[in-house]
Amino acid sequence: MSKTHDLINEYIPLEFDSFSSFFDLFIDSLPFLVMICEAKADFKIIKVNALMAKSLGKTKEELIGNNVLDYFPKKVAEIRKKHAEAAVKTNKPSRFIDERNGRFFSNEFYTFRNKNEEVIFGLIIVRDITTEKKAEQKKLQHKELYYESLIENSMDLITVIDNKGTILYESNSLKNILGFKASDRIGKKTFEHIHPDDIERVRQYFNEIIQKPGLTSKLMYRIKDAKNKYHYFESIGNNQLKNNIIKGLIVNSRDATEQQKFKETLSKQKRFLDNMVNSTCEIIFTVDRNHEISLWNEAATQNTGHSKKTVVGRKLKLTHLFENQSEIHNYLQAIFSDKDSTLRQLIVNSSIGGKRLWSVSASAVKSEGIVTDVVFVCQDITHQDQVHGRLIPGKSYIIYDASLESLINIFKGLTENGWKGFFITRKIPEEYMTLCKEPQATLSLYNSFASSNSPSSFLKKILEDTKKFITKNKQPIICLDRIDYLIARFDFNEVLNFLYHLNDIIRKQHALLLVRFNRALISSEQLGYLSEEFSTLPSQQINDVYLEDFLYNILDYIFKENSKNVFVSQKHICSHFSISKATAQKRIEHLHTYGLIISQKHGRSKFLYVSDKGKELLRQRKAI
Repeated sequence: MSKTHDLINEYIPLEFDSFSSFFDLFIDSLPFLVMICEAKADFKIIKVNALMAKSLGKTKEELIGNNVLDYFPKKVAEIRKKHAEAAVKTNKPSRFIDERNGRFFSNEFYTFRNKNEEVIFGLIIVRDITTEKKAEQKKLQHKELYYESLIENSMDLITVIDNKGTILYESNSLKNILGFKASDRIGKKTFEHIHPDDIERVRQYFNEIIQKPGLTSKLMYRIKDAKNKYHYFESIGNNQLKNNIIKGLIVNSRDATEQQKFKETLSKQKRFLDNMVNSTCEIIFTVDRNHEISLWNEAATQNTGHSKKTVVGRKLKLTHLFENQSEIHNYLQAIFSDKDSTLRQLIVNSSIGGKRLWSVSASAVKSEGIVTDVVFVCQDITHQDQVHGRLIPGKSYIIYDASLESLINIFKGLTENGWKGFFITRKIPEEYMTLCKEPQATLSLYNSFASSNSPSSFLKKILEDTKKFITKNKQPIICLDRIDYLIARFDFNEVLNFLYHLNDIIRKQHALLLVRFNRALISSEQLGYLSEEFSTLPSQQINDVYLEDFLYNILDYIFKENSKNVFVSQKHICSHFSISKATAQKRIEHLHTYGLIISQKHGRSKFLYVSDKGKELLRQRKAI
């Protein structure tokens, strides 16, 4: 929370509780009328400043949500609509002056577009120029045609310069904008007050106007006022050198300082959001309608080794990031067609540690009712669930563990990710009774063996119940706990035959079967038969693991500290083994890759624990 607060403080003064309140006060402080509206046919008002509301005789609340054109006479509304539509079509600001009830208003309509070049809203700036307009009208009665032609081409500030850059004329608005009298600048070079960093661009623009009559492109630059303060100016040059009346270049300029501040505020907001996305520990990426990755945050880079540069802008299927490409493709096709679909997991090809498994929370981003992007927020559950190679539907797995905890954790992890679970056990300790409350889980207890006179009928009943559950549910997982108890109670061959039949059902129905037993209670011969029928749980396969001494020592240290209920972090590894942060991080990642340790968050910190696979390795090396 404090980090987010610091980031906000960087861009927004503390007295504002949100960017929205800051923006409202910002536009209220402007000395002209401001309105932001949707650039659609209905031109619905989104934001309005106090001056605009007052000029229309309404409150802000009364205006927001309504069509801006409804508050003007029909003729004026038609003119406004025409200019707004022109701005939307050409992507150029539209400016015009209208008269209402004897007053004159300068209107400017700007469009703002998203990355797909779709117009999302329009900015309307209105200035009451009645005083200036009437003054111009009065002067027009006495001035020569020179001034008449000049006013016809004018905007806020009018400057006429010759082909050498000498100022021939500047309008009286110069005094209000820059604090100079026109006489202070006439006869001087137009480049005199330009910011040193912008002079070259202004000269280049000037030469282009000279060489290309009719050029109407805009130029943004900084110019110094009479108090040595710089303003942002937006100018448009009009080559009238061949006009016998003007014989110069007419430069129409406006003070764009506030507009530039607004753009900078939006830019800061974007940087703030980028910082937020890249500082979070969640993996975030987005995919657009072309199935191209448009955003890839820092957490995604750290988790996969694939940088933003190598991923953003590329087609998803060309990146080879994910193994379940067809599943992702089908999901995106459905979402962009505005249909319901679900995607729970991504299998990721990491360049820094083999495959990873991400849990997914995805949501659609819409613009004007159309899905434009899909945002994926993911968490790496590879080590958390100890999945090194996915559990394959249609297979049965052995869990060699005297403790029920491993089986419970795997079962809960799968049911929380959409699997339907059927948990069969003799007795569940009190601390695991929450399993009964899982919405995806069904719990079944063994019958009382002491009163059972027919083992065959009992085992047959389990088969029937299991088959019924599998056929009624998608993604079924069956957990059969403590088969060593069954073997002790019944004839081994009878139990083995029962397991053969159960395994056949699992294989045919593409279900998952997890079987747990205490290895100490089963003979080596019985274990051999079971090993032929069942696969070893991936998280317990250690035949391919070879640890160098420095990795083994870290694993042993973590286990011993865990046994004392001591939290172990990367910082502890650095301190205990006198190694750098980078070295510790690399060695911890190796242990993660082999599935020998897992990480769990406690508050803001991550702590390390030895996994069942790591314990088995230590046990084989007689460390525990």
